[in-house]
Amino acid sequence: MNTGIGDAIDLGWKLAATLKGHAGPGLLSSYEAERRPVGYRNRLASERHTGVRIKIGELYERITDPDVLAREIATLGNAENESWGIEFGYRYDGVEPDPVKYEPTTAPGARLPSTFLRDGSALYDRLGPWFTLLVFGNADPSPLIDSAPAPLDTVLVDDPVAPIYEAKLVLVRPDTHVAWRGNACADGRAVWRQVLARN
Repeated sequence: MNTGIGDAIDLGWKLAATLKGHAGPGLLSSYEAERRPVGYRNRLASERHTGVRIKIGELYERITDPDVLAREIATLGNAENESWGIEFGYRYDGVEPDPVKYEPTTAPGARLPSTFLRDGSALYDRLGPWFTLLVFGNADPSPLIDSAPAPLDTVLVDDPVAPIYEAKLVLVRPDTHVAWRGNACADGRAVWRQVLARN
């Protein structure tokens, strides 16, 4: 189900951007390139989880001591319910993260790390409905703002959480994946051409 929701979100914003004239001709075709590997990886993970369930069933058939049974089940792991890499860490840049571990990053293609700011609010709650540009410190966002061909919200973040975001400028897509990042932007139009597959 989670994979299907991710599919819908990815396709939804790309269709909307295309229909509203923000996107170039290549944006819709990026849907398959991004989502197919995620779906395939999740299917393989589901297959592994089924294998673990079968092994647990076999343990119940041959072990009657509850403590021994619990230890044996624990050694199989709980990836079915604790695959943080699959749930939070999937990326669109070809990097295959560990399916169990989640390593926050703002590498383009990764999901934006979720953090709470000094005032207790979630950074995710400040993201706009289209693109959002996160600005940390004294970085100049004007090249990206001035050349934006799609709706863009700008969020100034003056907070000690900044190091986890790895750059002073982080451009976030409507699906909360990072579109681009850098400490400065010399050519905003070039960034937008790449992000929206515009010629």
